[in-house]
Amino acid sequence: MIELPACPPIKEAVPRYISFAVDQAPVLGGTDSRIVRMGDRWAVDVETYPVEYAEHGMKYLSRLVRGMKETVRMAFREPGVKPRSYGTPVVASAGSAGTSLPVSGLIPGDVIKEGKFFSMVIGGTSFLYQVAVADVTVSGSGTATLQIEPMLRRQPAAGTALDFEPKIEGFIQGNEQSWNVSRSKYLPFRFTIKERA
Repeated sequence: MIELPACPPIKEAVPRYISFAVDQAPVLGGTDSRIVRMGDRWAVDVETYPVEYAEHGMKYLSRLVRGMKETVRMAFREPGVKPRSYGTPVVASAGSAGTSLPVSGLIPGDVIKEGKFFSMVIGGTSFLYQVAVADVTVSGSGTATLQIEPMLRRQPAAGTALDFEPKIEGFIQGNEQSWNVSRSKYLPFRFTIKERA
C-alpha cells in the first residue's frame, strides 16, 4: 500500500458510489425489483493544484505510477467537517455483517452525524464507509450501532479500530498515467482511485 503525499494539495475531488445492484423487470409487467448484491464500493476522481515538478511532482508521479500495480491510500475529503476526537472507536463484537455495525469506545453522549465517513482497516486494507440512516447518539457507556453503506465487505474482528479521519484505498484506474511537459515547471495531476473491494 502506498501513501499519497499531501503535496500537491487537492483542487477538486468528485466522490462516486459504485453499486452492483441490478433491476429486475417482470416479463409480464408488474413491479420492478432491485436486487442488491455485495461489493458496492467508493471511487474518487481527483485533480490537484499545479506543483513544481522538481520539488514535489516527481515523487507524486512515481507513486501514481506504482498505484497502477499496488493500492494507494489517500485522505478522503469532507469539506467543512472539522477533524475532532470520537474517542477510541472499535468494532464492539465479532460476527458483524450487513449494514449494521456495533461500535464501542465512543465518547458518551456524542452525536455521530448521518453522512459522516469513516475507515476500517482489515488485513492491512482500508475500507471506506458512511453513516447512512440517521444521526446516532452514543450511549452513556460509549456504545452505538451505526447503520452504514455500503454493507460490510469483510467481517471485522471485535476490537477492529475505526478511523473517523477517513481514507480511501484502491488502485489508480486506467492503463496509462500521463502528464504534460511544457515550458512551465509546474503541473497538475488528474487521476481516479477506486476501492478494490
